[in-house]
Amino acid sequence: MAIMARIAVLGAAAVDTIVKVEQFPAADEIVFPQSIDKYPGGSTANVAVGLKRLGLEASFLGKAGGDTEGFIIKEDFDREGVDTSYLIIEKEASSAQTFIAVNSQGERVIYSLGGTALYERDDEINQVDFPGFDGIYIGEVLENVAPAAVRRARQCGTPIFYSPGGLFCSLGLERIGLLVANCDYLLVNLPELKLLAGKDQKEAAIQELLNYGVRNLIVTEGTLGSGFYSGECRYFADAFKVQAIDSTGAGDSFTAGFIKGVFSGLTAEQSLKLGNACAACTVTKMGARTAMPRSSEVSKFIG
Repeated sequence: MAIMARIAVLGAAAVDTIVKVEQFPAADEIVFPQSIDKYPGGSTANVAVGLKRLGLEASFLGKAGGDTEGFIIKEDFDREGVDTSYLIIEKEASSAQTFIAVNSQGERVIYSLGGTALYERDDEINQVDFPGFDGIYIGEVLENVAPAAVRRARQCGTPIFYSPGGLFCSLGLERIGLLVANCDYLLVNLPELKLLAGKDQKEAAIQELLNYGVRNLIVTEGTLGSGFYSGECRYFADAFKVQAIDSTGAGDSFTAGFIKGVFSGLTAEQSLKLGNACAACTVTKMGARTAMPRSSEVSKFIG
């Protein structure tokens, strides 16, 4: 049981400004916030912290600016025990930021404010010691960097977990197909699945990606649960029923839990359940990264 597996995490880190409101405003309407808080975030960075809290070793591969937000990003990684040897600080740049509004039902609206976050050249990925890692998780990655990441991982026999997110899924298979076809595990939510496959129906979209060459497809469906699909088997694990306060980071937490399951020797079905438990723990608290559970909390939750 490789609990202490070391995972390279390639993608973006950011600082999130989270505003809690009773309801989202309509066009030309003003609402007053119930709270305004800043948290270190970024989907891929959240996964790195989630992995570390669950007992794996994680190294973050990305960039930040030399501003206050960049300091917040690195300081939080250091506090959480995430390795920052490959975090590049560009002193004259501004770090990535997002603005997230969350309503009383735990639903969210996200605005990306831009900023420096991603590796931009293949020589930046080539500096990474791939033989030192047991797996690589790829979130956001630029098209010119993706081939280098795939090549290095394949040379070392390193399993690839890929979660492109909505923005990159919208590019379609013609743009991100290299990673889709070469990853060992593709993780998407239901809207992303349909967007990436170019199909409106779930089953048609699943089959499209399997036909394209996806080895193992994981699809999350929010409050319904999550599914695992491959050429050999299919599983669906129902979500745990909890009172959601903030859904921010639920997908990232699920991903960390699923990866933990894989490297713990769990079956696909058990890994789905572990991911669902991590997501359920996360949505009961405010914030994305701050709500990421630790192994003891998840074990207690599952019972």
